[in-house]
Amino acid sequence: MKNVLDYFDNHGLTPRTPQTIALNIIEKEWNNYDYFILDLSTGCGKTHVALAVAEAVKNSYILTSTIQLQEQYQKMSASLVNLKGRSNYTCAVNNMFSVDAAPCNIEKSLAAECKSLNRCPYYNKKQEAVNARTMATNYMFFMYSTHCGFATHYEAQFVQREAVIMDEAHNLESHLISFAETKINIDELVKK
Repeated sequence: MKNVLDYFDNHGLTPRTPQTIALNIIEKEWNNYDYFILDLSTGCGKTHVALAVAEAVKNSYILTSTIQLQEQYQKMSASLVNLKGRSNYTCAVNNMFSVDAAPCNIEKSLAAECKSLNRCPYYNKKQEAVNARTMATNYMFFMYSTHCGFATHYEAQFVQREAVIMDEAHNLESHLISFAETKINIDELVKK
């Protein structure tokens, strides 16, 4: 990790005292711990703390619970690539559909054509995010990618990064439960 407080100089900002304290501890202890949990007060500038860490390491993921937070990060960092869910991108073949409901989901030859022409806005953004130094996305995409595999129609591959920054981590438990939820059908159990 390089000097984490350089982020503020590079962006013409002055760090607040809680930001300086938190970032100095993280930088000092970076090689001694695998995890850091920050509980910082509202309004102290947690987004800048996260971006300072992201810029001080080789590469990182920033996970959020909402598109609003992803967009906040995107506005504050030109080097960050914000990957939203497929429903947030319009199909390039038929603009009446979002990518999650696009014709290529049924007609796989369309998916191959879009891939060869690099025209799908979602998969192009996905590839851009994979290649970016810092990628912002949602918890569910990250969990799905790490557990079930990143590549789908396209060849973008999930890569391990030096830091995973979990914004609004108090929501992590509900995200994990939603991701790993198992529903048991009592009727099926009785039949066996």
